[in-house]
Amino acid sequence: IAFLSDHEGVGNLYSCLMDGTDLRRHTDHDAFYARNAASDGHRVVYQCAGELWLVEDLESPDAGPRKLEVRLGGPRTGRRVHQVPAASNVDSLSVDETGRASAVTVRGSLYWLTHRDGPARTIADTPGVRVRLPEMLGSGGQVAYVTDADGPDAVEIAYLPRASGDRPPRRLASGLLGRVQEMISDPDGERLAIASNDGRLLLLDTGEGETELLEPDAKAPEAGEKAPSGSTRADLHAATGAAAPDSAAPVDEHPGLTELIRSVNGPVRDLAFSPDGDWLTWSHPGIGRSLRQIKLARISGPGAPVIVDVTNGRFEDENP
Repeated sequence: IAFLSDHEGVGNLYSCLMDGTDLRRHTDHDAFYARNAASDGHRVVYQCAGELWLVEDLESPDAGPRKLEVRLGGPRTGRRVHQVPAASNVDSLSVDETGRASAVTVRGSLYWLTHRDGPARTIADTPGVRVRLPEMLGSGGQVAYVTDADGPDAVEIAYLPRASGDRPPRRLASGLLGRVQEMISDPDGERLAIASNDGRLLLLDTGEGETELLEPDAKAPEAGEKAPSGSTRADLHAATGAAAPDSAAPVDEHPGLTELIRSVNGPVRDLAFSPDGDWLTWSHPGIGRSLRQIKLARISGPGAPVIVDVTNGRFEDENP
């Protein structure tokens, strides 16, 4: 009797005598299951991972499976390029300050699309590379987006298509961001706020040159410490969901990339800049499955950023 079984972990072809003795294993597939076995009484054919295999002799201990090479004819139209409808595959977009055009991501590629007439122009369209989360950078004719061209997430800044010619994009902070969950630009396009899946909230300068990661200020503010203008600095310890400075993983110093805060209860979200770009607010996860609090940080001016607790985290506060 020939049969398929996965009692050793992966489905393979076995046989045994009518009384259940002399169990033999005839195939050795370790990645995909053998399926749909059929026989003419002497040979057994089955499929594994979309390929046909034939076992010609179940009696011989040395007989193994042989892959059948099958070539099928088909209509030539089946080899035509499939046109993907863009309207049903739009991932995200960012509108420029004039409101007349947008940077649009479709199936991992980025395009510049005017809202009335005119062609769609390609900004980033590399096979095997996924682009997402586009953000217009002020009025400077640049757009920032997240790319996995190097494997880990990085931020790439590209110039919008112009009649005068293309300029190569700049890639920043490759491998330093973790998995980017959210990214926004300040009104002037001078810096990006990035929420990572590991709970970090990062600030990235968009100026020319390489970026390096700066560690947070070694002297973390304590709960209740008074900050300028009568505000209160946020406690960065576990009570508010932020890791203590000595619990954060050590990082190399890279100018232009700053870790503003780190949450131990999940990623931050709902990032928003003030109209003047001097303040950044977000929804910070608290202790508990759904508790969140609103935090506000002054990121401009001398000294370290000042972080203020806007709400106390007793409820699910979001979308500031």
